[in-house]
Amino acid sequence: MNDYLLSNEERDWAGLLAKWNWLLPDSFGVWMANAFGDLIIETEEGMIALLDINGGSLIPLADSREDFVAKLANPENAAAWLYMPLVDALHAGGKVLTPGTCYAFTRPPLLGGDYAPENVHIADYAEHLAFTGDFCEQLQGLSEGDEVELKVRGEDFAGCGKENCCGGHHHKHDDHHHHDGERCRDEHGHHYQGCDGHGGCGGKGGCGHHH
Repeated sequence: MNDYLLSNEERDWAGLLAKWNWLLPDSFGVWMANAFGDLIIETEEGMIALLDINGGSLIPLADSREDFVAKLANPENAAAWLYMPLVDALHAGGKVLTPGTCYAFTRPPLLGGDYAPENVHIADYAEHLAFTGDFCEQLQGLSEGDEVELKVRGEDFAGCGKENCCGGHHHKHDDHHHHDGERCRDEHGHHYQGCDGHGGCGGKGGCGHHH
């Protein structure tokens, strides 16, 4: 299981998640993070939710840690929540994480990027959290087919990666799997929702468990 999770080290979650305050509840604890940087969080009332940093949504998963562990025993849930098939393919291709890094999609799935090894690179985790939080917040209210222009400041940014970077180009917002906040599963078995802040747990305040 550890192959699919980021190393369990002390992190300044308040600082790392500053760009996600628009979606996260006011009170929660970080339990674990998968290899793509998605967070499994626990609300103050003990509910477990997934912060999907690639889909820009907060998805309720379980009523408690025990319930989550039981559901994770289902192979479909494990594959979806931890990107197991994709991580296995990345390891087989020699892409292995080091401390402080995570996997990232070169072209974001919300802009039509594939859940495939060739669309994945290794990124600094702190930078990637900041990039995805800002990116998804800016996509609020967009509809399928709307054009998006990504602009890169400096030589690189966490969401892309130098020569592969999608910055400075127009892309259409791909809402193919993101209709009305409905939770969907793509061809690789990964659940995700539209970056509209209304699916799953909803927007600021998360699952409603906040002060």
